[in-house]
Amino acid sequence: MKIKIQIAIIFTLIQVSNIHGQERKDVDDLIKSYNIPGYTHLRKGNFDSAEYYLLKTIELQEAYLGKLHKNTAATNVNLGVMYRNLNNFQKALKYFNTAEQYYKEKEPNSQYLGYIYNNKGNIYYNYSDFKEAELYYRYCVNFFEQNHQAQSDAYGHAFINLFNIMIAQYRIEEAIEFLNEQYLVSQNKELTFKRHIFLSEAYSRLNNYSRAFEETELAKKIYDNYLKPNISLETVYNYRVASLKVNIGRYDEAIEYLMNNIEITGSSLYKSFDDLYQTYLLIGNIHYLKGNYENCISWLTTIINNLTDQNLGLSPTDNILSDKTFNTNVIDFYRLYGNAAQKLFYKTNNIEYLIVSLENYTKSIDYLKVFRLHMRNEESIHLESEIRLSIIHEAVEIAVKLYELTENFEYLERAFLNAENMKSFSLFTEIKGGEAMQFSDLPKKVRDEENMLTRKLEAYNELIHKEKLNENPDNNILTNYSDSYFKLKDSYNNLLDYIENFYPKYFELKYNPNFFTPREVQKKLGRKECLVEYVLSDTRLTTFVIDKYNIQVLTREIEPDFPEKCFTYYNILQNQDFSNNVHDTYKQYVKLGHFFYETLVAPVLEMTESREITFVPDGAIMYLPFESMITSRVDEEYINYRDLPYLLYDVSVGYSHSSTLLFNERFRTKSPQSKVLAFAPEYENLMDGSFPLVWNRQSNPDFLMPLPGAEYEVDFISRTVPSDVFMDYNATESNFKRLAPDYAVLHLAMHTIMNDENPMYSKLAFARDWNDTTQDHDLFTYEIYNMQLNAEMVVLSSCSSGYGKMQKGEGMMSMARGFIYAGCPSIVMTLWQVSDRSSAELMTGFYKNLKKGKSKKQALRQAKIDYIQSSDKLKANPYFWSAFMMVGNNSPLYRDSAGFYLVLIITGFIGIVLYFTYKKQIIGFIDRKVKK
Repeated sequence: MKIKIQIAIIFTLIQVSNIHGQERKDVDDLIKSYNIPGYTHLRKGNFDSAEYYLLKTIELQEAYLGKLHKNTAATNVNLGVMYRNLNNFQKALKYFNTAEQYYKEKEPNSQYLGYIYNNKGNIYYNYSDFKEAELYYRYCVNFFEQNHQAQSDAYGHAFINLFNIMIAQYRIEEAIEFLNEQYLVSQNKELTFKRHIFLSEAYSRLNNYSRAFEETELAKKIYDNYLKPNISLETVYNYRVASLKVNIGRYDEAIEYLMNNIEITGSSLYKSFDDLYQTYLLIGNIHYLKGNYENCISWLTTIINNLTDQNLGLSPTDNILSDKTFNTNVIDFYRLYGNAAQKLFYKTNNIEYLIVSLENYTKSIDYLKVFRLHMRNEESIHLESEIRLSIIHEAVEIAVKLYELTENFEYLERAFLNAENMKSFSLFTEIKGGEAMQFSDLPKKVRDEENMLTRKLEAYNELIHKEKLNENPDNNILTNYSDSYFKLKDSYNNLLDYIENFYPKYFELKYNPNFFTPREVQKKLGRKECLVEYVLSDTRLTTFVIDKYNIQVLTREIEPDFPEKCFTYYNILQNQDFSNNVHDTYKQYVKLGHFFYETLVAPVLEMTESREITFVPDGAIMYLPFESMITSRVDEEYINYRDLPYLLYDVSVGYSHSSTLLFNERFRTKSPQSKVLAFAPEYENLMDGSFPLVWNRQSNPDFLMPLPGAEYEVDFISRTVPSDVFMDYNATESNFKRLAPDYAVLHLAMHTIMNDENPMYSKLAFARDWNDTTQDHDLFTYEIYNMQLNAEMVVLSSCSSGYGKMQKGEGMMSMARGFIYAGCPSIVMTLWQVSDRSSAELMTGFYKNLKKGKSKKQALRQAKIDYIQSSDKLKANPYFWSAFMMVGNNSPLYRDSAGFYLVLIITGFIGIVLYFTYKKQIIGFIDRKVKK
């Protein structure tokens, strides 16, 4: 449940020091005549009236006192609080930022600075940017503690907000432990009341309803003894109890509490849109749960009719920075409306209900996109994507159903666009944001400041990460680093607020991430190419199949254990034990390999003649190397990996995170030289005593074994295509960072160290340069994100470069994503730890085929086929070759020189024949004329 925390309102006492006598008194009286009623209306919650008076106040204060004045700053805080309560967060941030400027310069220890940080946290909370909100709440709590202001009510509000933000992120047990262990009992009874309300919410999420009801009773006692009457708090209590009643199925009792809320708010001067909205929405949801879908829609319609459309939230078609308001509840509102209409369709078979359902789901997704675009923290986007993923799944299924019923292509297109809204949303929008920063109308000074802040944030992030890795982290050091990081992050957010308000081209580029339609994808495909995009929900698999001639969709029911089968298949391939359970492993592999072929690929091949396919997987399907699938049943008793009917032989396979990312044209800062930049580092042997004793990898969890095949690999590449090679101790991080932007192909044959919990700290291990004090030899993923690369292809011939944490709605959070963000349209990567010998053989064949002019998919496919055919029955195991995947753009890198010259010869020969034929005709024509 979302409850807005009110902070103390600052009443501005005007002191006009630069005006004297009667004139000073007149100005003072004039400002008071606006400020006092503005403050009064603000405290009562009459925000429309407060706006008029406070804007007049600030206008006079800026004219007579200046922008950087204590009283002006106080009014800016009041305006920020007012606009936050009106859900107009962009305006709220504008006034908070202005006030913050004064307090940081003039009164850096003022408790009002803490108020501002708390309110900024509230704004990010309302955007569902929970990670960013938590950053502000944590700093706010620390700020009050460090300034010995922990007894203030503002501290208590920030503390409870920090608890609440943990609940919002489903960290329930952590939140309860935090509040019970650290919460200091406040003299403020309202805070104590809210503490019990939030604890009730936490216990209800743990399904501990008896304890949840106990907390509401404790809240009720506080209210009855100390706070009554207070309409705002009474509605909070009623809503919490009603929510608990819903959880245990006592719907009629819940409605009684909610109707009481409607009655008391209707008969009082207190009006809170959020309270009324939540009340009506929960009543609608109760009717839905009871199967009364008509009543559900009736209550939702009441919200639209009675609570005004303006308060429903921002219209996605409007300018996002307009005066419209934001309210995340609209996402759930439109989803519930759509769900109820869908149920009525299946109840009545009236297609109009299904059309209404899709319209409402579309609105829900539009609002979801708006909120995700406003989030400043990537982790928040991932969390929101995971929480809201089912909305998009449902919308896709409804649109496909409408397409099947009507054959109206519009519905197929909408289904596809909804799928694209789900696929790697954060990666694509980050790319658009980066391009907006680089290629919009921003002055160089602003871009330089943004770059400087980004670099400093990067540095502090790494310092914090490394300190936490120590066996005994120093809390004082961590506190200092965290404080510095927060101040930089706040400055960065303030800069972004400024840019978004004053530079329209940046805004246009960042906030209009247009996703490709099926017809746009079709136009981009070659004559023999096909794109297959999957949407995997809990119960259904939807498959879009697009080639140059047709756009089709296929749906089928799936079993609940389908994702588990995907993980099992992946584990069979990557955890090969060549001495134990070999036969059982083989049987499992061929059975699952054929199952996935029949489920995912065979239906596709019946719909298209193309055998050049780019797959856009979804969910657990991302763990599957398609080429390793088995196209027909085989003898499971006799182990023979070399002669299995792999899909590899039938189809040329590539992958993409989304169709839009596959065909998105990226801006380039320069045209790179058409060479390969290849790295194969040497990992030092500590036993020979040639390295400083301070560097002890044997006690380091990142101890790395040598890769003898890597040197052979890059040496062969250099003899096959034009290359610059850095081997052994020249293969350093600093050399890579310095040279990488200038090359068309980057080839990295080295170890990758994955961090599944925090993918941004996965890293590529370069050779250590003892003379370089600026680099640590580890290239982290977050560093790759901040590089500007111009390469046409990156080859990560390293262990598990494509494997990473599975994030619902965002895909595998791998290092390869970092290179895509940095500007590389094609990535060759691995799904698991590969043998450096087989890797060297495959990469040798890959570049040999590229040199012949083959596309990247064809080159990698042929290299795998050659590897299998040259291997014995065991070494042909897919463990050795199927880990390599080609992601992204498939264009050839080199011309086929033999073919090119052959074309020249044939063209020249045809030209000569045509010349002499034409010449003969001219001579004959002249002869005939002469004879006449």
